[in-house]
Amino acid sequence: MIGDRTISLCMVVYNQSDLVERTVKSLTVADEVVIVDQGSDDEHAKKLKSLATTYHRTTNKGNGDFDRQFCYSLSKKDCIFAFDADEFIEEAELSAFSDLFLEYDFDVAWFLFKNTVSSNGKTIDLQNILGDDPHPRFWKRMIMVNGRGMPTLNWPHEAHKYPEILSEKQAFLRVKFNHDRKLEDIIKTHISRGKVVEENAQKMERDFVSAVLKEFGDEVFQNVKLKFPELLNYLKGTSNGR
Repeated sequence: MIGDRTISLCMVVYNQSDLVERTVKSLTVADEVVIVDQGSDDEHAKKLKSLATTYHRTTNKGNGDFDRQFCYSLSKKDCIFAFDADEFIEEAELSAFSDLFLEYDFDVAWFLFKNTVSSNGKTIDLQNILGDDPHPRFWKRMIMVNGRGMPTLNWPHEAHKYPEILSEKQAFLRVKFNHDRKLEDIIKTHISRGKVVEENAQKMERDFVSAVLKEFGDEVFQNVKLKFPELLNYLKGTSNGR
């Protein structure tokens, strides 16, 4: 809860229950945890159920965006915080956000991201690739539009597209989420979902993977190429010519 506003933490996840637990622990203001599980294995599903106030199991669609709006519709609280499994917020950032919300009472908040990727003991910051990477990740669940209660955000099924936002009361904050990923997980995820995202999103993801590999350097690239034989074919036509 922040002031008198109740808070839902909403997540669409697949496995990664340890990371989900980290996220849940970081959002200390949450009054409920809504988890839509896209077909995790039994061990992860058991733990995810224990973390959730509301748990709903769907199928593995290869793309969390398919279930985002459904997940948010399960919330019963005043406001929604949306996190992915590999995201969390530090205590000082959450405190700064809470103070801003109490002072200004906006309908939607955009956050910046500290994006990091690690592999074999090396971690890189993606600031040069993604910049501040702002996203809307907090909003009031419902607002009044022409005398009717309406969902504040409508999230598209397509990857890498911003939602439709019905309110003009939006705050663009300097508060940051942490987005902490492993290189091998990025490669595995992006290769496997190449067929379930539309063409422009596929190109964006291939260029992103290529740029990240360039930041890590050739030694790391050679190592992951051995782990993922399909990687070279996946990267054909990317901007850095790998």
